[in-house]
Amino acid sequence: MDIAHEGKGQTPQVRTLEASDAHDCWVAITLAPSKKTMGTYNYWDRDMDTDLDRLKDLGTTTLVPLIEDDELAHLKIPNLVDSAKKRGSR
Repeated sequence: MDIAHEGKGQTPQVRTLEASDAHDCWVAITLAPSKKTMGTYNYWDRDMDTDLDRLKDLGTTTLVPLIEDDELAHLKIPNLVDSAKKRGSR
């Protein structure tokens, strides 16, 4: 089995959804920024500063993690929300 390594120095993959023409906004969907875990086919070892800086550079103003606190801890990113807030995200 080949295991891909998603690690430091690589930017997170982000998919965007445009809102209607009446609003100047968009929604970005990405895997948990800076997660560190072993998956079935991937080993994730992301860098939080790199990932959050990239999201900020893309214009992200609000971060909505769709995972619970225990999952943040499992992915070794319990401070994700606080780190995003320090960069100006809501």
